[in-house]
Amino acid sequence: MKLEKKEYTTRAEKQKDFAIGVGVFIILNAILYTLSVYGSLSLPDLFAGDDPERGYYFFPLACCFFSLSTLINIALLIYFNRTRVWIAAGMLVLFGFIMLIALIAGAITTVSCFTL
Repeated sequence: MKLEKKEYTTRAEKQKDFAIGVGVFIILNAILYTLSVYGSLSLPDLFAGDDPERGYYFFPLACCFFSLSTLINIALLIYFNRTRVWIAAGMLVLFGFIMLIALIAGAITTVSCFTL
């Protein structure tokens, strides 16, 4: 399968693909997070049966659902970087923005914990 880059002719095409990248990132991660939480909470109970301790053996497998979302995001970034660059840019900018918000929230939490 040969991946061909899209040639952008207008700025509107770039903005449209950038917005598509942001939307894809939000919707995809909302779906993956929902499936991860549902899978990690229901998988141990699904195999536990009558013995509740048997369900704990499946907890590491349930945690793999969270790693799966990261792998899917990385694969999509690589794919869109090779085909439609501005979709990948939209996904990457939103990821950076979310990391910045997490960094600020961590700094505020650290300051509030050490001053109170």
